[in-house]
Amino acid sequence: MTCRSANALIATALFLLQAVAAQTGNQPAPPQARTQSAAQSDRGLTVKQVGTGLAPDGKGQLWAVIVGISSYKNVPPEGQLRFAHRDAEELAAFLRSPRGGSFPSNHIKLLLNQDATLSAIRTAIGTWLVRSAEPEDVVYIFFAGHGVVEGESDGYLLAHDSDPQNLYATALQVAELDRIITQRLHARVVVLMADACHAGQIGWASRGELEKAAITKYLDEVGKSGAGVFRLLASRANERSFEDARWGGGHGAFTHFLLEGLKGKGDRDNDGFVRVGELLDYLSAVVPEETRALQHPRFAGSVDPRLPLSIVSVDKASDQTSTATVAKGYSLELHGTPGSEVYIDNSYRGKIRPNGTLLVDNLASNRHEVSIDPPDAEAFSQTISLVAARTLLELKPPAVIKGGGSTTTVGSIGRPKDPNTTTTSSTVNNSSPLVARIREAVARNQVLEPGGAWAIYKQLVRETPAEPMRAYVEISLTTSLEEIGQQAINAYIRSSVLQLRASDFKRGAEAFKCLRSLNPSDTQLETKQLFCEARVAIDEGKNQDAIASLNKAIALDPRAGHSYNALGVAYEKLNDNEHAVDAYRHAAELAPQWSFPHLHLGIQYFSKGKLDRAESEFETAVRLDPRDPFAGWWLVRCYRERNKLSECEQAAMNLIRAVPTFASVHVDLGLIYESSRQYSKAANEFDAYLRLAPTSPDAALIKYNVDKVREFAAKNRKLAGGNKHPSLKKP
Repeated sequence: MTCRSANALIATALFLLQAVAAQTGNQPAPPQARTQSAAQSDRGLTVKQVGTGLAPDGKGQLWAVIVGISSYKNVPPEGQLRFAHRDAEELAAFLRSPRGGSFPSNHIKLLLNQDATLSAIRTAIGTWLVRSAEPEDVVYIFFAGHGVVEGESDGYLLAHDSDPQNLYATALQVAELDRIITQRLHARVVVLMADACHAGQIGWASRGELEKAAITKYLDEVGKSGAGVFRLLASRANERSFEDARWGGGHGAFTHFLLEGLKGKGDRDNDGFVRVGELLDYLSAVVPEETRALQHPRFAGSVDPRLPLSIVSVDKASDQTSTATVAKGYSLELHGTPGSEVYIDNSYRGKIRPNGTLLVDNLASNRHEVSIDPPDAEAFSQTISLVAARTLLELKPPAVIKGGGSTTTVGSIGRPKDPNTTTTSSTVNNSSPLVARIREAVARNQVLEPGGAWAIYKQLVRETPAEPMRAYVEISLTTSLEEIGQQAINAYIRSSVLQLRASDFKRGAEAFKCLRSLNPSDTQLETKQLFCEARVAIDEGKNQDAIASLNKAIALDPRAGHSYNALGVAYEKLNDNEHAVDAYRHAAELAPQWSFPHLHLGIQYFSKGKLDRAESEFETAVRLDPRDPFAGWWLVRCYRERNKLSECEQAAMNLIRAVPTFASVHVDLGLIYESSRQYSKAANEFDAYLRLAPTSPDAALIKYNVDKVREFAAKNRKLAGGNKHPSLKKP
């Protein structure tokens, strides 16, 4: 059983959604559409922005960002999780169901595993949610995955691509989440759920036991300065939470029993509803029992224990509130884009299968609103009447409805060719064809290139600034631009020194510049832009310009260790070693798990002949990141320079095992063997270097050395063979 847990979102979510409706014996009010509508010129069905349901009190709509990460790019196997993504999937499915609110999928951002990058999470919460939610709306934020505390500075939620070496630069800071919720997200109610218990070793160096569990302390502070924020955590601050295959085939303990309780096991008085007090009593008993008293759910907020949270039987509740009977047994077969999510009368009915079809059975014979949420496109809907046992609906223009022996074709939007076919009559605003071009460019990853998505977007703003799809386009661009910019910073954190590319930083600087125009309230973007611009300046030899940009970036964000490290590089290029060392020290203090500053400090000390201090820094760099061949190579060189031949040989062998393609270490190992008169071994190492780096500038010199040591090896063998009477005496 490994350490992880679940979501506590559903309980409060359903409380907010269903309390009013259930008190009157009714289901939650059905989802309603926003009044604003938009059209896509390449579809024959009515196009509009499909909204979600109103809250039970009629104030506001419902939005959710749901993140579940079991698989991490930069975490060793022992630190991977198993069921965080399944918890998120089940939560999303529940919210789509009538019991959970019948969320249309364009009101839920579901990010799982490799899709849950830092840029995707920041865009979903800081852009999509901020722009979508209005002051009367209800918002849910759910995170299942790793949470980490570094020192006493802050807690972090790890994205799929986060690097444990530098959490500040690559993970979602809990303080940033708090700023978004309290300062930028203007919603009536925010429900924050987080299962971020630390499990196993996630970094290249181990952290203390206290840091493994303390993330709850930071999450419990989120939203305290604002109003209407519910913090729902799966365990107490000094506990971990657990996941195991025995709970629902693989779930967190809390999620599994939360859903079990909402589906009926929490209904102790058998009145058809699961109420707050009932569910909390159920969870408070079953979760500690199942986890051997190691996990106790925690709810922060004031909730009336008498208010209902879920309807045990949706069909039963519907029967209690309606006496009308409608004939059922009709089927609707939909043909369209695979992966499109289908809602009928605002109830989720599944996805169109890879073969392009979806069959929905047991429908009534009356009118139905069919809403489609295609992948990477805006939702659209159409009202139809079922008049035959089976109806075929083509979701491409023209839309063909076949029933019985007749066929009806729906032509222009809002203008049916057959008077017996009903369509919606909402006003339609046609989108610019530039919208489709932007979408296509983003899909091809052509964003900042000439003629790419950003250039087309600027044309769109000039020509049609009131474009109804502009908000959708800007959110899509934000996602892509965030990814480009964050990739540049990620590359700086985890790449070896010689693997850094100036082109990455040029694209990163341009991406952050564009993002600032889209999201001027995001204060971190300027700092990141300045960092990338400074790295470009360093590569171009403009070190004074780089220093100016980095000092400005540090003034805006003094906790960014990567800015200090780059500042050290700029000073080093100017031979200002004193300021370089000072900058590297600041970087090492701010990012204590990052190997780069220690590597640079070691090189500084090595060049000054301070070999003992250099050795300490190189050893720290290797311990923090054994993947980095340059840290290992400098340690080998330092050991050899200090004549620590045994340590040098061991470090060289460790490096060869970790990075078999790194050529330079074979030269050092060959020199070690040559100095100890192990000529055959020396020749083999020099040969290995030539195989890995045949075109290196020193290839001819190494080849000469190989020939020389082979001559020595041959002489040794000849001398050994001529000694017919071995002696026990030392030579």
